Amino acid sequence: MELIVRRIKSHTTFVSGLMICLAIVSQVGCSTSQDKWQKQRPSVFRASGIVTLAGEPLENALVVYHSPDGKLSAQGRTNIEGEFVLTTFDHEDGAVAGLHKVAITKTEYVEKKTSYDTPDEPAIAKVAKQLLPAKLSRPETSGLTAEVTEAGPNTQTFDITDN
Repeated sequence: MELIVRRIKSHTTFVSGLMICLAIVSQVGCSTSQDKWQKQRPSVFRASGIVTLAGEPLENALVVYHSPDGKLSAQGRTNIEGEFVLTTFDHEDGAVAGLHKVAITKTEYVEKKTSYDTPDEPAIAKVAKQLLPAKLSRPETSGLTAEVTEAGPNTQTFDITDN
């Protein structure tokens, strides 16, 4: 009987110690301090804008700012009013300072029969279809730029006129 009581006490002590360790580890894991990667990030500044197509807001377009040194990009997706806010590291944190080359894309996925499609077993794949001129999808060919400064306001309007 004494052996059973001793084992229960030992087990209880072990479980209590384990719970304390887990509590400590979970608090350390949830720390709000910055790690070395966050500390080395360049500063970013709020940047936003509007995209229109022939004067009308362009919804669900992807806007990408490519940094002057080509090492970072910031992106945002337009809402129903054509508005976007850029994200580089954290949600809507902005973009690094400098003159950025800009690319804008809008993609729709359409169903297309595959080579495996038969009357008995349909085989359909979703294929991306670009809805804007191809030149806009590459920063080298879009001709679009945007300046981001520390002082702001860093708001840009892109009006796409040709298809």
